[in-house]
Amino acid sequence: QVQTLLMAALLAGKVKHNQAQGDWKLFAGQVQTLLMVADAGVAATYCGEFIQPILLELVRLCKMHAASATSIPLLVAGIRSVCPDKTRLTVLHSHLVHMCLLARNFKPAIEFMDTPITELLVDEEEKFPARSYLLYFYYGGLIYCALKSFKRAAFFFEAVLVCPATAVSAIMVEAYKHYVLVSMLLNGKQLSRPQYCSSFMLRSLQDECPAYNDLLRVYKEGEVDGLQELVRINQRTFEKDETLGLVKQVVESFYRRNILRLTKVFVCVSLADVARRVGLEDAATAEKHLLELMLAGELTGTIDRSTGMVHFYEDHLQYDSAEFAQKLESKIQEAAKAKALLANMDAAIESDGHYIRRKHDVKHASTLPSVGQSDLPPVSNMSKEEDDLIDT
Repeated sequence: QVQTLLMAALLAGKVKHNQAQGDWKLFAGQVQTLLMVADAGVAATYCGEFIQPILLELVRLCKMHAASATSIPLLVAGIRSVCPDKTRLTVLHSHLVHMCLLARNFKPAIEFMDTPITELLVDEEEKFPARSYLLYFYYGGLIYCALKSFKRAAFFFEAVLVCPATAVSAIMVEAYKHYVLVSMLLNGKQLSRPQYCSSFMLRSLQDECPAYNDLLRVYKEGEVDGLQELVRINQRTFEKDETLGLVKQVVESFYRRNILRLTKVFVCVSLADVARRVGLEDAATAEKHLLELMLAGELTGTIDRSTGMVHFYEDHLQYDSAEFAQKLESKIQEAAKAKALLANMDAAIESDGHYIRRKHDVKHASTLPSVGQSDLPPVSNMSKEEDDLIDT
């Protein structure tokens, strides 16, 4: 423990006096040595004072020298030493996810992103930087988009949008753009408004993203020519926002959804007719989309190339199969874990001192006798305590 504390203090002093950037590789090696011998208890206790500033300086140096991959294992080791259970969100998490995104190495970040966050690691003033919170979920959403795990991506972008705020930030605007695109990929329309996102904030976000709102409107109208024209007009905007790849996937999903609509009308239809009704170039392109849907399990049918016809069948999902039973059991276990987690969090809140004092204050205020407007003294004659009491 003493060795860990001495090494951490020396490296923190090096950071404080700007001596780390002279030989950044040597500094990275010293940080690695510290994390290898670090005592978990000491690391957790002195995280804000020593460990966190050291790793943040390392991240800054790695960004400066375009060596994102170098910082990833050190950030992982630092987070594990501070939060062994992975359920706490620290300031280091957002930097880890960002470094993984820059290095195109998503596996180290996924290890933490797949674990539900139940607590924030606050500082001495019991505060957590809002920017770190927003960036963690925004960068995490980008990683899930790259992995085509759009359901998880929507969850992460939604976590950014529901963060309490009095005005929209640039991070929230970017998250909203991706949230709209991911919503179209998932459901063909925008997901319902996040429960804790105010209507004022939502309107402000919509005003900042007119191109994405127009894309959503045209997508719902179902006009392929209008969709392609809108993408062409706003292509420079999408390129500037670095969302053109997602927009192209939205266009592809538009064709697939139109094909799936045909299965509700036809039992047998020609490939040429599919291409004409959906708006594809030719029968070969229609066949390509149909095969992709069949391989993905979204469509059941057969293609007869000799006649150029496709036959659609009802979905024969085997609910009595071992695979389905295993999936059902897994979902039940997840639900049981979530129930136990919520029960523990509820018990922790009920016993929290801040919550008990706040509950007592609210209960005390509700027992005060009601006062009519005519019974109030003039504002100029009211004391500060009386004014505060009326405000509550």
